[in-house]
Formats: sequence, C-alpha cells, structure tokens
Amino acid sequence: MKRQNLYQEYIMVKKDILVVIALLFGMCVFSGCGTVGVMGQINHRIVPYTAIVFREGGNVFLMDSAGVIRAGTDKGQSVSEVIQQAVDLCKDGGEVRIKAGEYRLERSVVVDYPCTISGEGRGTILVPPANQFALCVKKTQRSPVLSDWVWGDKKGKIPQWLDDLCAERLYGVNVRSLAIVGYGHGKGIYLKGLSECNFADLWIHVTNDGAALYLDSTVMETEFRNIHCYNNGSLENKEATLVIDSQQEGDSNNNLHFDKVYILLPSYIGVQIGSENKKYAPRLIYFSHCFFHGWYPLEYLAPYDLIRIQHSDFQRGVTITESRFTLPGAGCAAVHLGPDTLAQVSNCNFGGPDYIRAEAGAKLIATGNCFNTPINVNAHTNNLAIRAEKAETIIQNNIFVAGPDCVRIEEPKHSILESNIFTK
Repeated sequence: MKRQNLYQEYIMVKKDILVVIALLFGMCVFSGCGTVGVMGQINHRIVPYTAIVFREGGNVFLMDSAGVIRAGTDKGQSVSEVIQQAVDLCKDGGEVRIKAGEYRLERSVVVDYPCTISGEGRGTILVPPANQFALCVKKTQRSPVLSDWVWGDKKGKIPQWLDDLCAERLYGVNVRSLAIVGYGHGKGIYLKGLSECNFADLWIHVTNDGAALYLDSTVMETEFRNIHCYNNGSLENKEATLVIDSQQEGDSNNNLHFDKVYILLPSYIGVQIGSENKKYAPRLIYFSHCFFHGWYPLEYLAPYDLIRIQHSDFQRGVTITESRFTLPGAGCAAVHLGPDTLAQVSNCNFGGPDYIRAEAGAKLIATGNCFNTPINVNAHTNNLAIRAEKAETIIQNNIFVAGPDCVRIEEPKHSILESNIFTK
C-alpha cells in the first residue's frame, strides 16, 4: 500500500511538472519570446504573423512565421518587392505585420488576397512613389472571389449575371493601424472590385499627387473607420482627397460606411462622389461622426467644396449624420448637390461660410442641423446657410444662428420648410 501511494504521488508531481512546462512553452511561443538564428548572425523574435516586415541596419527584411528571412533589400530587392512578397505569402489568408519605421516605396504594393495588412500605429510609415498609390487593394486574376463560396448549395438557382457580378469582387481584406505620408507627393490607397473589407486606424497625410482614398469601381459593403486625412488631393490632377467614382459597367460603388473619417485641409475638393459621363452612380453612401475642415487661416481658403456630389443614385444617394463642417472654400459649399442627386443631412454642425447648395433637379433633406453664423470671407461668400435652385427640398427642425435671410430657395420644384428656429 505504501509503495502504491508513493507511485501515485510521483504521477501527480510528474503531471504538475508537465503542465508547468506546457504553460511556459505556450507563453514563450505566443508572447513572441522564442528566437531562432537567422543567417548565422542575428536572432529574431518569432511572432504569430504570416509575415513580418521590419527595418534593421539600414535594410528592410521579410521574415515568415517560422523565423526564416524570405527577402531583403540587402540582396538587391526593392522595399516594394519585399512587402509584395509578404503579401504573396497570404494566399490562404493571414496577416502581414509591418513594424514601426519608414518604408519608401518604389512602386505600389498590390493587395489581392483576403488578408490583413497591419502596422504599429503612426510609427509605421509607407511613403508612396510620385504619382502612384502606396497600396492598391483590388481583385486580380489570382484573387479568390465572392462567387467562390457565397451561394453555398443554392448556386444552381442563381442567375448567371448575378454570379458574374460576384466574380468581380475580392473579399475580406483588412488594412489597419499604419500611416501613409507623401511629403507632398504620391497617393494613398486605391480600391477596386472589393466586398466585405475594412480600413481602420489610418493616417494618410500630404499626398499631393492625388487622393488619400480612391474608390474606383465595384467597392461594396465596406467600412472605413477612424481615418485621418490631412492635406491630400491635387488641384493639378483634379483629384479630391476622397473619391467615390461612378463607373461605366458592372455594379456601382455601394453600401459604403465612413465613420470618424477626418478630411482636413484638402488641397482640392474634400470628397467627390460620382463623376459625369459614366452610367452607374454611387449609391447608399453613409458618413457619420466625421469632420470636414477647409484651409485656415481664412485668407487661404481655396474655391473648392468640402463635399461635392456630382453623380448619385436619386433614390439611394448620400446620407450624412452627426458630422461637423468648417470653412469650405470661399464662395463654395460644405455640401454641394449637383443636378439630379440626393443627399440627406441630419444632426450636423456647420461653421464658416456657405453651407449647403442644391442645384436644379437635386433633392435635399436637411433635418436637425445647427447652422452657426456665416463668416464673410473677403466678400466671396453669399452668407447663405442653404441655397437651393429649382430643387426639391425638405428643411425641418434646424437651428439657423443667422436669421431667416440665410435660407434661399429659388424656383422650388417642391419644398417643405417648417419647424425651424432662426435666431441671432
């Protein structure tokens, strides 16, 4: 009996030791404290990512999840080639972590797999090449597409045209927690043929060759959250800070949600929605908790709108809620509705000159907004909170801190103006 008890105690102690060893091993692996020799010289931490891009000793390296160096500028590869190879490792999904540091790109990096591209906050800086985007997130020949799996066992019942549309969309891309800084050149992120993607916690600054974000065609059910765009866009190239384009064929950009997006000091139009001479207009575009701010001080205000809606679906257009507008360009508008467009603006706060303008055939719904006293900027503003010309307007429950003369409705197509407060 005594020998049996000793044996049981031995088994229990051995089991406890094995548990402790397993816990310590797990802590080392998942906290990234395991190390492996690389090229016989340097030990690098292994972290749970598909690929890690990092700077060391003046070079940029790519390490895979096993701790193997797969590419590096010390071997004659460019920075763009190193990061592109990191994306290439994500054929079956995964995450590319770009460590803090500045990465000057020689060409755009194409993200065409369902993967995550992440940085270490504002400390990870991608510098785009002149007149090119830092990142191009799009469907290519090698991309998996929505139609591969979305229909399940109902695929045989789906119309061919609908299946073909879903075959044009890459899905499941996440870009987060990094900065793109152009230092006066380059562009931010280009998007085309996407669905179910997320772009969050980004800083896109001083890309003066063009857009911070350019949504070309067929971008759907995608979110943009906590993105700071500072001094972007190009007058020379006629490209806004944020472009949501129309398209000639396929399905339009639609069901796009922008939350806590900051368009500050745009060098041209802040946001351009739609373009002329293209068949399919953007639809179901939502902005909430955003901030749009023109150049300051006042003498530098340029003659550009903060948001210009050139082409939108007339039944399912643009919705803007709980956002702030300050100082659109002199003589321009915070929100400018072009002919035959639709916008609903609700619970927003406006400051500066000339707020909302609706051209002939447009439909404007403005409810629950606060329009603060307009500021006369070198006599280039009409000091109007709302101006509508041959448009359909519903203007209800707003506060105008400028008196009744700040609303001008000319030859209305249809108009409801009620329950507003005018004060000084």
